[in-house]
Amino acid sequence: MSSSSTESDLAYEQFTVDCPGQSSALKMSVARYFDPAETNTDGVTLLFAHCIGSHKESWRSVIEEIFRNQREKDSKLRIREAYAFDRQNHSESAILNKEYLAGLKGSIGLWGEAVRAFVQTRLKARRIVAIGHSGGTACIASSTLGLPANAIPYLSSIFIEPMLLTNSQWLLTSDRRKELSEFVGGFIRRRKDTWESRQKAFEWMRGKDPWKDWDERVVRAFVDYALYQPDPSSEVVMLKTPKDQEAWCYPDIEGYIAGMKEYLRLSKTMPFHLIYGADGDLMLVQCLSAPWVGPLPDANSVHSDDAVKEEMVDASLGAHPASFDLIPNAGHLVRSFPP
Repeated sequence: MSSSSTESDLAYEQFTVDCPGQSSALKMSVARYFDPAETNTDGVTLLFAHCIGSHKESWRSVIEEIFRNQREKDSKLRIREAYAFDRQNHSESAILNKEYLAGLKGSIGLWGEAVRAFVQTRLKARRIVAIGHSGGTACIASSTLGLPANAIPYLSSIFIEPMLLTNSQWLLTSDRRKELSEFVGGFIRRRKDTWESRQKAFEWMRGKDPWKDWDERVVRAFVDYALYQPDPSSEVVMLKTPKDQEAWCYPDIEGYIAGMKEYLRLSKTMPFHLIYGADGDLMLVQCLSAPWVGPLPDANSVHSDDAVKEEMVDASLGAHPASFDLIPNAGHLVRSFPP
């Protein structure tokens, strides 16, 4: 199944692929962005994996800016195309997999496995840079599990606010993390998920944190792609991602630990570029990253995860990132703000 459209100078295609292995009953929704006027086949292919609670089209404004800023570069440095993936229990993939998700959760490991299969079957011999945000970094890391270091299909990876941690860090802080996961899950299950129309949803979000400070294109993409009309005869819209599925993603700790192991395994042989928002609001944002109702948490009670950030650059663990950047005046959702 596929659909296509053209916005600005980019063409957009959406299609569905079957998932491999133990998740073969599931589908994954994929978006492809490309410049129809570009004939360069030497350029770089970009892959994008979203954070928990988001969707593949959330990357649209980022992709538009990347294409816009690289037109004059050498052919090998220009972007050939970009692909973004919906996790199996998120957004359009969740709609496709609705009847299966009750018995099979869309774990990070299964998502990474699906991305690996996509790369191996559809993107052979491409020059690929893989990009993930938050939980999406664990997807990108998991997509290389089992591959020898000399067979990794990526030129490099860019991890934005990575949600990865070592097993020792988990054991040291598991009680606190379990408590936070339950706290976040409670917020997700109580959140607002229905609006009278897409326009009403857009207006509601533009008047509330955190969306009021976001790039308008990101909010519009959420309204256009992360919501759906359960009844085609009505304008009422709902979130595509089921609350229980999203809440379950936070305690999916095995995927974050496996992703960290893979990052450390490949850190010396493949360039990893780390990007963080300087505000350090990870734990708070996990509570507020989706529509919510009720009182907001005390910012002092949900704080930055500095210990995990330090592990990402700890050479004694095997971490050797190619670069580390802090973006001022931005937090965990740094990619949602205007460029």
